[in-house]
Amino acid sequence: MWISLIGFTGSGKSTVGRALAYSYGLLCYDLDAWIERKEGERISTLFARYGETHFRKLEHETLTDLLNHYPPGVLVTGGGAILMEANRLQMREKSFVVSLHVPLAIVRERLRNDRQRPLLQGDNFDERLNSLFYEREKQYQFSHFLLNRIDIEHDIHKIYGSFLDHVVQIR
Repeated sequence: MWISLIGFTGSGKSTVGRALAYSYGLLCYDLDAWIERKEGERISTLFARYGETHFRKLEHETLTDLLNHYPPGVLVTGGGAILMEANRLQMREKSFVVSLHVPLAIVRERLRNDRQRPLLQGDNFDERLNSLFYEREKQYQFSHFLLNRIDIEHDIHKIYGSFLDHVVQIR
């Protein structure tokens, strides 16, 4: 069974995903990295060239491909992967979904100078960030497990323990 990490941009999904995979000998799949490799372009370029709608289509196709045709592991999603209901349903059905929650103030600090986040580019960074954060907040609630990020070492063991409990319950 898969472990899917969801959460707002800058919540630490990639960091936690790599640490979780390394600690427990699991494969780690970064959805954005797979899209970039498949398309031969960076996410920011795909957004600029084709728009968000096209990117979300690529994201859905790649997510579907990974969950259905690759050995299970840790799936690190992009912050907006949860926007499409079909993605939420697939993740919930085929994986143990963990939502990483980080307070907005910490996200703001992490992302203020990050130029790789296409939806946060341009003027009014704070307004855009606030709007996206509160718009998406409820979407992350469909997870099996909600984790308020504190300490990565503690977090990965907590995630894996909850994952094992979940697997035992469904068998």
